[in-house]
Amino acid sequence: SSGINAECGAATHTFLVKALRALQVHGQHDNCLYTLLNVIIAIIQATYRTIPHVARDILLQVPSVVPEKVDKFFCTLEKPTSSDRNLRDALQSLVSPIISRPISEAGKQQYKIQDLRPLLLHKQEKQTSDLEGIYSLFSATS
Repeated sequence: SSGINAECGAATHTFLVKALRALQVHGQHDNCLYTLLNVIIAIIQATYRTIPHVARDILLQVPSVVPEKVDKFFCTLEKPTSSDRNLRDALQSLVSPIISRPISEAGKQQYKIQDLRPLLLHKQEKQTSDLEGIYSLFSATS
């Protein structure tokens, strides 16, 4: 039995690491993200009752991971009322530090414009009659 668990642990480790690497490379695309999160969840669901330490140890090695998020994910996983979406959301928040930005956004810089003045300035209009306006057009300026 321990030999089988060791082999299952090694296989689980390999599959999870490969799926997380795929998520790191392709996770910026919504379709890939959705599919890979489902694959990772399926692997964990299939193995966490017999070898729970393997998935937990791998998820704790994700860069910038918060251990509380790992615990929250496993709590969500153990709830019988948890939906697939809840599991995906919990896992996505856990692995979000490793998901790369889309290539189309890689060169973009975020600009912040502060103290933006109004484009249209309201001028104070003088109260003049039409005749005064005409006289000012033809009067000599000094």
